[in-house]
Amino acid sequence: MSKQGLRKTRILLFQTEVVSCLLDAAEKLRMQDGFPNAEIFLVCTEVDRETFEATGEFEGIITYSKNGGLRHLRELKQAINQFDPDISSAVFSGRPIFRKPKLLFLALSSPRRFVFDARMDGYWLRLRSFQRMFVRDRQAMAKYSEETGAPLRTLLIETEAREVVEKAIRIIPRPDVVPNAQISLFCGLQRAREFEGNPDLQEIHSYTKENLRSNLRILWSFIRSKPDVVVAIFSGRRIFLKQKMLFWLLPARARLAFNEHNDCAYVTRWNALRLLRIQGPGMSLDTPAGQRLIQLILKGILFVPRFTYLLVWVTLMKLLRAYRLEKIAKYAPPQK
Repeated sequence: MSKQGLRKTRILLFQTEVVSCLLDAAEKLRMQDGFPNAEIFLVCTEVDRETFEATGEFEGIITYSKNGGLRHLRELKQAINQFDPDISSAVFSGRPIFRKPKLLFLALSSPRRFVFDARMDGYWLRLRSFQRMFVRDRQAMAKYSEETGAPLRTLLIETEAREVVEKAIRIIPRPDVVPNAQISLFCGLQRAREFEGNPDLQEIHSYTKENLRSNLRILWSFIRSKPDVVVAIFSGRRIFLKQKMLFWLLPARARLAFNEHNDCAYVTRWNALRLLRIQGPGMSLDTPAGQRLIQLILKGILFVPRFTYLLVWVTLMKLLRAYRLEKIAKYAPPQK
C-alpha cells in the first residue's frame, strides 16, 4: 500500500511571503479542488511564529533564524525530514524578499513541489514552468504590500539629472515597488550636498574624481554589504556610463531599472535587454548611445572568462614545452 494510502497528504509550506499571503496560500491548498484533507506544516521565521500559531491553520510549525549558520541549517533540515512531507509548497511572487527560505525550498529534496505565483494561481514546479517563479505582478501583490517585513537595503546610483533622481526616490518606497525600502544614494560630492535633508534617504555616499582611495573604499563596502536592491535610471543619454556599468557589476539580490519617464521594472535574465528599450526612443538599443552602453556591459562581463582562458592556455603551453624539453634531454645521445 502506498504512503498516501496510510495517512493524509502532508504538505510543507515555506514562508516566502508576508503572513496574510501565506494564510491565503494555505486556504487555497485546503480547497476542494486542491488537497482538502491535507495536513499542512509550516516553515517560518521566529518573529512570525506566534501569529501563525494563533490562526490554528497548521498541524506543526518549524522556525528558522535569519542569522543562523551552517549548523542551524543542518538542524533545520533534520527537523523538516522528521515531518516527511509528500509535497513542498511556497509562494514566488517575484518580490525580492525571503531569499533564504526560497533557496531552502529549492535545495531540499522533495517528491513534488507546488508553487503559487503573485496572483495565487498554483502550478506544479517543472522545468517548463520554472521561469514562472520570477514573474512579478505589482497589482496582484498590492493588497499584501501594507505588511512591512524586514527593511530592504536599497542602493540608488545616480545616473541622471537631479530632478529625475528625486522622482525615482519618491517612487522607490511605494508598496508595489520596494516595500519598506531603506534608500542609500551613491552620487557625486556636489550632488550629495543638494540631496542632504531628503527624508526618504537613509544614507548618502559621495565620490570625487580626486580621491580614488576613498572611492574604492566605498565600493568595497557595497560589495561586502550586498544590498537587497540596486537601482539606476536608464534614459539612453550618454552620461554616467561608469555608474551604469556599476549597476550591472555590483552584487545584489535584485536590480530595479527606471527609464526617463520614471517607469520601472525589476531586471531578470529574460528582460535585461528589453528593459533598455522600454517607453520611448531614448531607451532603444538602436540608438548609438544604447549600442555603446551594451558594448561596454558585454566587454565588462566577458573580460573575466576571456582573461582566465588565456591565462590557463598560456600556462598549459609552458608546461607542455617544459615537458617536451625534458623528454628530449632524457633521450638525447650523450655528447662526446
